[in-house]
Amino acid sequence: MVKVYYQYFYNCYRNKSYKHLWHLWLKYIESFLYINLDIKTIVEDTLKSQFIQEWHRSVENSSKCNNYRIFKTTFGFEDYLTKLPKDLRNAFVKFRTTNHRLPIETGRWRNIDRSLRFCTLCNKNCIGDEFHYLLECTYFDKLRKLYLHRKYFVTPNIIKFKDLLTSTNFETLNLLAILIKNILNVCSS
Repeated sequence: MVKVYYQYFYNCYRNKSYKHLWHLWLKYIESFLYINLDIKTIVEDTLKSQFIQEWHRSVENSSKCNNYRIFKTTFGFEDYLTKLPKDLRNAFVKFRTTNHRLPIETGRWRNIDRSLRFCTLCNKNCIGDEFHYLLECTYFDKLRKLYLHRKYFVTPNIIKFKDLLTSTNFETLNLLAILIKNILNVCSS
């Protein structure tokens, strides 16, 4: 069967019906996929599944993704990307993806042991990571009280951290993003 198609396409090419032989092959493959929608669906589903598995594997195996894997458990579009204004969205994305200058990240750049990447803004001797700055650092107490509901920072824990960063409530997200923007501005200077 393939030989018959090849001969047909080759004759079209020789008769100048198509400029490039590869273009004919693409047309053949395209028509084959449209005729066999089941095969097309299977190929699409398989490729999507392989991509998502690789995404999960890379997030799970990356030391940079310690906090990210707490609140990003499924592959998919995040609502905050359409809800927040651009400046707040940018700060929120940078915070969630460790694209910032908190000690947890700058220490990684300098090969400082993770256990020695301390906060430089307070005297708690805590690791300067997203959790600390958002929920514990005394330097941001006033801003935290202004922008976050107290349930998040009174006895903070990972569950509250996850709930906060995965909130779908616009007001909570907006206020959180304002706080994050302030944290990143202080830590970038």
